[in-house]
Amino acid sequence: MLIDNATAYRFDDNGYLIEDYQRFTDGSEQSLRIVDEYSAFGSINQQTFSNHYVQQFSRNLAGSPTSICTSSSGGCSTIGVQYLNYDYDGMGNLAFQHNVITQFKESYNYDELMRVDDSTKTYKGITYAAVNYDYDAAGNILVKGDYGSQYLYGSVGKGAGGNAGPNAIRQFIRGGTKTFTYDNNGNRLTGDGVTLTYNDQNKPLTVDRNNVKSTFSYDANGNRYKQVKQQNGSVVSTTYYVGSFEREVTLSSTVDKTYIGDHTIKMKAHVGSLGNQSPFQHVLRDHLGSVDTLMDARTGAVLQHRGYDVFGRPRDIASGNALLSSWQGVTKGFTDHEHLNEQELIHMNGRIYDFNIGRFLSVDPFLQFPENSQSANPYSYILNNPMSGVDPTGYRSEELDEVISGKAFEKLEKDESGNLYVTADGETYKLTSVSNGEKNFSISFDGNGGGTAQVGKVSGAVNLHKGDSGTNVNQNQDNSGFGADDAASIGVGFTPVGIAADVYTAVTGEDFFTGEDVSGLWRWAGLIPFASEARKLGNVAEAVGDAATQTIRQSNHVSNVIRAPKEIPGISGLNRVKSKTPIQGGGGLRERWKDKKGKIYEWDSRHGELEMYNKSGKHLGSFDPQTGKQLGDAIKSRNIKKFL
Repeated sequence: MLIDNATAYRFDDNGYLIEDYQRFTDGSEQSLRIVDEYSAFGSINQQTFSNHYVQQFSRNLAGSPTSICTSSSGGCSTIGVQYLNYDYDGMGNLAFQHNVITQFKESYNYDELMRVDDSTKTYKGITYAAVNYDYDAAGNILVKGDYGSQYLYGSVGKGAGGNAGPNAIRQFIRGGTKTFTYDNNGNRLTGDGVTLTYNDQNKPLTVDRNNVKSTFSYDANGNRYKQVKQQNGSVVSTTYYVGSFEREVTLSSTVDKTYIGDHTIKMKAHVGSLGNQSPFQHVLRDHLGSVDTLMDARTGAVLQHRGYDVFGRPRDIASGNALLSSWQGVTKGFTDHEHLNEQELIHMNGRIYDFNIGRFLSVDPFLQFPENSQSANPYSYILNNPMSGVDPTGYRSEELDEVISGKAFEKLEKDESGNLYVTADGETYKLTSVSNGEKNFSISFDGNGGGTAQVGKVSGAVNLHKGDSGTNVNQNQDNSGFGADDAASIGVGFTPVGIAADVYTAVTGEDFFTGEDVSGLWRWAGLIPFASEARKLGNVAEAVGDAATQTIRQSNHVSNVIRAPKEIPGISGLNRVKSKTPIQGGGGLRERWKDKKGKIYEWDSRHGELEMYNKSGKHLGSFDPQTGKQLGDAIKSRNIKKFL
């Protein structure tokens, strides 16, 4: 049991969270949320809130939600408070969503690079004209039909009149020509009615629009801890941020907000009153983790429904059009980030995102997917496929689900080397061959009964041989990460062999020659000219040292290996201890910390996250080192027992 600001948590014997509750000074308790059931993916299937409303998730065989429903009786009901349906295309892209409660539907199409191509909304039975999106080869938006057209970008040379390079928007048409300027670091300074300044870490200091100016303060680690909001030159509010706690001070009130997990908000007025805000609110989320519905934690009454367009712009649920007024009380919205309502922006902590234009205001310092040509664009959001994932920090996107599930096996997951598949019972298999299929992507296993897992992603059948979970399958790679197989694969991209290899990569998710992981949506980029060659050349760059990685940078991008920080501000009481767990594929040992209760935290240099384990080495989830917020669920098959 853990106590934190009167919020306590209960876990089962395997370290899985089963209840969050309030603990009061008189010894009494109030349950906030009980987790009734987990899926084989480690995701929540059902949970019950303090007002006895039950939220249920249905998922397809790939683990993606097909429905999210919340009602007093459980199940999906038109008289419930939440009823969302989802459908996906053969590539795993969101093809359709339907909010049954608000009577809003929307369908989506994608281009060959899996960038959203158009969206069509139907509201209360009326279908509206499709909104079209268009891009250049580098992923720069050319047309965003719901906001602007004729997007023009800068030139290679920087500095001339605020030019920041070929991926920085310089102008577009919306009721006239809108122009943009930048500093020498690629940070947007002016444009579309917004004026900004930045600190020496390229984080926004001031954001000014519509006569509302927000000034932000950051600590030595770059964490935002204060926002001062002025209107027409006068201070109207000051907000302080400390982890999951916020204090908002206005001219008439002082209100504390405590975010408990991703499901409850506790509010308390020290000065003034809460007005029409409930002191306890439950947050019901959509498939991206965005705030969908706010519900009174005592009565179950709906306080507010929310909605978002493709690129995250808030929608008015009473009309289905863009939201013109501001949300009150809870400022978090799209993918659980804070909306700067008056400025029509989203502060994602690392960077600020402009949902109107569909781009970040500053460059991404990390080249996350060097194998994908679209990832080289430092301003784009989720590779222009915003419905496929989230950006927890403003620096790196994250897929909704990278786990494969099957019928014959409870769970099948790629390990970090990208070549092994591990089932829930610890059996390990290696991919050996692929053949064409007709409908769903099916994985066949030998060595354990020949089971088949229907995944529902793409066509194909993959054969796996049972392997040794303690052996790195990439035998031909040395510690530099580049071996003979890599050399064999370079230069064949436009030959029949290269084309076949890229098709293999697209279907299986691994490189035909090296067996390296080319995961998720981005493995399809290998079918694009030059993209697969860029990924292979990235391995060459890693082999010859940090200087060579400059050849695959663009703008201020750096290597996609994220170094461990010296301090972990988001989780207090950690002590660095001797590392024992090897980094998959070579490269030394993982950085490790322990807390006072013996839990182990290890650094994930690929994602820039902390992986937490219990004393027995069982995985408990992934966490943001800056905020301490849980980013990923526990993976039951993952453990570090032999490295304790």
